[in-house]
Amino acid sequence: MDDYNQCSHLSNSEDKTLKVVIVGAGEVGFHIASRLAIENRDVLVVDIDSKALRRVSDHIDVKTVHGSGSSPVALEEAGLTEADIILALTNSDEINLVACLVADILSPRSVPLAARRPPKCPALYSGG
Repeated sequence: MDDYNQCSHLSNSEDKTLKVVIVGAGEVGFHIASRLAIENRDVLVVDIDSKALRRVSDHIDVKTVHGSGSSPVALEEAGLTEADIILALTNSDEINLVACLVADILSPRSVPLAARRPPKCPALYSGG
């Protein structure tokens, strides 16, 4: 319940559009951006892959920024300081974590969320 209360300022009121920066224009980022755009959210997608960004901009009404999700410059260009939520959805745990750390430093009011890949060898992570 505490997590819900901490994020209550993110609810969509009539006078404020939720601003979301998505790091990663792969399948997950594409589909989440698509859903958020349908809900009339202000979405910006950041990716280093210009082909993936082109796919996003050709099919979804969102803004895009070409650059690395681990780059403070690219994230600032993406409007990180104005974002309510930062979703780090690349296929790299390292880039996702760095994007969230940069978000925490540059925009402490934003809520950063990182996707994590499942471990390649579950026995190593389960202590077995």
